[in-house]
This record gives sequence, structure tokens and C-alpha cells, in this order.
Amino acid sequence: MQLPRFTTRNLEDRSLFNTLNKYYQVEIKEGEQKIWAIGADKNISKLLALKPGSPIVHMKRKLKTNIRNLNIYSWLYCNTEEYYLHDNF
Repeated sequence: MQLPRFTTRNLEDRSLFNTLNKYYQVEIKEGEQKIWAIGADKNISKLLALKPGSPIVHMKRKLKTNIRNLNIYSWLYCNTEEYYLHDNF
């Protein structure tokens, strides 16, 4: 999959998906996500300013697009003591 000049583009409305759609006609068609409650390891606890072992949420996502074999993967770690997860589909 070629995305010419992708890294030089500003995100449309701060959205990766709007940018992919506008310039490359890539649309998100479906997705799946897996969510775990885990203890923060040393690296993640440092990034989130938590003590190692603190409870966090770990989410993995796979988004399928209208382009064959083009999937978007993401991992998210969230400190839910101070923040929450919100999603619209």
C-alpha cells in the first residue's frame, strides 16, 4: 500500500482517519478490540507516572479498512484512577 507524502501531511481536524480518507480514500470498515486490566510494568509506570504494579487498562485494537490487507493496529495504556475511556462507534 502506497501512501505518497503521508508523513508530510497535517492531520485533518487532528484525525488520522479523516486524513486517510481525504487523501487516500481509506475508510475504516470494521474493527475489534481487546481490553485487559493489568499491573503497570516498569516502563509503562514511568510513562504514566505511576508506581510499578499499579492497575491500568491495556487495550489492543485492529481496524480493518476498505483496502485489502491494510489494517491499522494500536495499543493503548490508560491510568483509570484519574482518566476514563470513552468511545463512540
